[in-house]
Amino acid sequence: MLRRMKNISLKTISILSFLISIISCQNESPALRPSTVELLSADSLQGIAGEPIANPVEIIVKDQNGNPLKDIPIKWELSEGSFTSLDFTTNADGKASATWLFGHSENSSLTIKVFNNDQTEQITGSPVIIKATVSVPGKVTDIDGNEYGVVRIGKQIWLTENLRTTKYSDGTPIPLVEDSAAWAKLRISEKAYCYNIENNDARYGLLYTYGAATNGDGFGTYTKIKTVQGVCPVGWHIPKYDEWNELATELGGWRIAGGKMKEAGTQNWLTPNAGATNKSGFTALPSGYRSGKGTFFHLGESAGYWCILEEWGIRKSTFWYAYYNTADFGHGGEMNGNSGLSVRCLMD
Repeated sequence: MLRRMKNISLKTISILSFLISIISCQNESPALRPSTVELLSADSLQGIAGEPIANPVEIIVKDQNGNPLKDIPIKWELSEGSFTSLDFTTNADGKASATWLFGHSENSSLTIKVFNNDQTEQITGSPVIIKATVSVPGKVTDIDGNEYGVVRIGKQIWLTENLRTTKYSDGTPIPLVEDSAAWAKLRISEKAYCYNIENNDARYGLLYTYGAATNGDGFGTYTKIKTVQGVCPVGWHIPKYDEWNELATELGGWRIAGGKMKEAGTQNWLTPNAGATNKSGFTALPSGYRSGKGTFFHLGESAGYWCILEEWGIRKSTFWYAYYNTADFGHGGEMNGNSGLSVRCLMD
């Protein structure tokens, strides 16, 4: 009798447990999952290279019931530029946003991806793609108030004029050295500038020693990711060898690039000003240079620009040049740091 009651009791408990489990499953809500993503901001933008977007890009992620869902991972992918802020997951309102600095190319895009719970498939509405049209700045102003034109060449943005500031962007003055004997006494790392004494025309810009051009950062060991602002305005820098080489390559190679960079005609360049079309808009002018002995050369004949060469862990003073009698734009190798050359700035 006791054994029979025990068997009945065990069966009853099993049935009750089964019924409880069914009821429990019926009362459980299905797991919430990301179902859709929507863009809350504009899907096309306009801006200026090197500047931030006017307003953040914002999205919202909702679950299968249409309610905002928090803590959902977001994947942001920029074709060019850099983020200044972004949310890696959605907030309590299901939203996530990002802001960024526009890159240099005329057209760029932001792709936003949201995946399901196991990260194997994208949800409805993903990817979200935002396209941007990027303009160059109209003018750039240095610390002295001089204004410079700007041009985009390939993916680079250059000033269209030689620099002519007498101060660094923090207001620190650069020594003016006019006397040839005094210039000849400059050490290779010393800072100085001058006009080409043969022609004080400001359109040719100033001639700077390498130390002045780089503000002392163009020598010794270096960090490869660091650009050297030097004498350039904020947001611009002294070009490195690879950057000058990229420019020459963009214009068809060093054998013809000079022609596409030089101002056309012979108003400023000597005849024949070979191959000069200024197709690039760079507008190279023949400002000549000043040797380490203080002597001026090649006004009307050549344009020479300081270049930072990074090699074997060391920065070196080198230059690129264009001449009146050839369409070349070449790398001239090392140059004494106390020589005087032009500076063209490249956007960061």
